[in-house]
Amino acid sequence: MGMRDGRAIGIATWLVMCAWTAGCDGGGSLTLDEYGAESAEATCATIERCYGPDLVEALAGPDCVGSARRTLEQASLPQIEAAIAAGTVQYDGAAARECVDAVADASCAAIDRASLPACDDAFVGTVAAGGACALNEECAGDAFCRIELMCPGTCQARVPSGSACEGDDDCQAALRCLGGTCRAPAGDGAACGGGTGIQCAAGLVCLGQQDPSATMPDGVTGLCRSLPATQTAAIGTACNPDDGPLCVSGASCALIGVTGGTTPVFECVAASSSGGACNLGFPDPCPFDHVCEGVTLATGDFEGTCVALPGPGDACPGGRCARDAWCSSGTCRAVQSVGSACGSDADCFSGFCDGGTCAEGVLCTER
Repeated sequence: MGMRDGRAIGIATWLVMCAWTAGCDGGGSLTLDEYGAESAEATCATIERCYGPDLVEALAGPDCVGSARRTLEQASLPQIEAAIAAGTVQYDGAAARECVDAVADASCAAIDRASLPACDDAFVGTVAAGGACALNEECAGDAFCRIELMCPGTCQARVPSGSACEGDDDCQAALRCLGGTCRAPAGDGAACGGGTGIQCAAGLVCLGQQDPSATMPDGVTGLCRSLPATQTAAIGTACNPDDGPLCVSGASCALIGVTGGTTPVFECVAASSSGGACNLGFPDPCPFDHVCEGVTLATGDFEGTCVALPGPGDACPGGRCARDAWCSSGTCRAVQSVGSACGSDADCFSGFCDGGTCAEGVLCTER
């Protein structure tokens, strides 16, 4: 299988799929396994602090820490362990402790692109620019591992703001590849979206933007706002998922009807329960692993019922399955741990099915 992103630890720890904790301050050094467990806790706590619990649970589910740890243990850490054994990565347990503490205390802006110096010191690459690599961590200094389709990739220097890029890895720390150019993301109150390619910094959302269309060729830019700051609308009052305000924590900005035949009407409603009434909304008013079924906008049916998503062995006509399952040929299949039987990469938490058995994650195939 082929993957272009070469950062093993970064993929897992900065994922918003990633138990909330207030931090992980402590002394001493960490083994690699301890780093995986504690970094998952620190990362989830920081992401919740920056984005709020509602959005994080909507994207990552109720067990962010468990999801992050599983990704680390089955997909990312084995890659790092192999690189350490090969001498292409040097692991510093004391720096890893500092990294975990830095993640727990990080500002929302600092978590963008994982730009924390302490974390760079935890995994030190020994491969010089131009050398063969499979992971970003293997590359010395601030270089990254450019992988086209198959391993090995090549360690290359990251480029500064204003340079051409293909992905975020091409750009120096705290920059993103936006519209093919390395740029800093927009801050609180700055313009974003609307066809500009400008994205908001971590912890912010772009409200009010409209992409270019046939009737609006230039689009409309929005403004970057912190999510908690926009959650001001109370239950029973008007809200707007595109422009704001959003609803207070625990409520959903639900589509309850239309006016004039085309203008949507949104109102904050309380979260629903399994079997309870629901509307399409943001965040989803139904419990995790449920879907609001029965809504048909074309016929004016705006209210549905929260029903559980199908699990392993159940039919999945809508293409969606409950957590830890995926839809294959109309039937939900359970995602398996390392050592279990599999038929494809999608069957495995590690993302790697090798000869019919889920194996520890690999970044890409060898040439």
